[in-house]
Formats: sequence, C-alpha cells, structure tokens
Amino acid sequence: MLNKNYMAGVVRAGIVALAIAGCESPEWTRSLNDSFAAADQPNPKLEEQYREEYAATHSPKSMRWLLSHCVEMGMSYKKVCQIMKEEGPLVTGDKSVLSGGGNYRVGDEVYAFGPDTNGKTVYLVFREDRLVNYDRSEFK
Repeated sequence: MLNKNYMAGVVRAGIVALAIAGCESPEWTRSLNDSFAAADQPNPKLEEQYREEYAATHSPKSMRWLLSHCVEMGMSYKKVCQIMKEEGPLVTGDKSVLSGGGNYRVGDEVYAFGPDTNGKTVYLVFREDRLVNYDRSEFK
C-alpha cells in the first residue's frame, strides 16, 4: 500500500513539474522546422520592378534583391536566367570559383551573372541543370 501511494505521488510530482516547466519544444526542433518553412513569395510587381531595373542598369541593389528574394537552390539555369532577365555566359577555362572550398564536382557548370555597375560578377554553379551550393542569405 505504501509503495502504491509512493508511486502515485512520484507520478503526480512529475506531471506538476512538466506543467510548471511548460511543454515547449526544444530549441533545435524549432530551428529545424524553420529550415523547412515555405519561403515567402515576393510581390510580383516588386519583382518585376527589380528585374527591369537590373536589365536596364545592372544596379547592385537590384541584383542583390533578385538573388536574395527570387533565386533558390535547385532552380534550373533557364529559370535563373528568366529571373535575372539575362543569360549568364558559361565560364570555360579558368574555373577558379570551383576551388573556393565548395562541394563541387567535375562536370559542374559555372555561369557568370553581371557584372553590376560596381564591377561585381556573381558566379552560380549548376549540376545537371540545377543550382547547387546556393545560399540566398549571402545576398541580403
């Protein structure tokens, strides 16, 4: 009888402790869920304004906006060209961009977009027509 009452007390104490501590998910599960959250879709009118500005002037601001809001990992080369409103030329010969420490393979294709008015060119790497090793936060 004493043993039964003791166990019931332990269970009640555990339930009270959980209620006081809260039932929130651990921090790592929230960050994991945030990683898979759907990306916000940019306003189509705003996107078109930046696209037109980039096509006309090659402004750094519009280039960065398009890269940080519209381009996504896994996109095809054709889709990226539509977003940037230009075809990036294939980089042949010197592919020093591939030696920059990324996880690249023989056969990956590098395309250059730009330069913007500051002279900056962005090199995007495609594997089997899909954008790889792309992090849009680098352009925010």
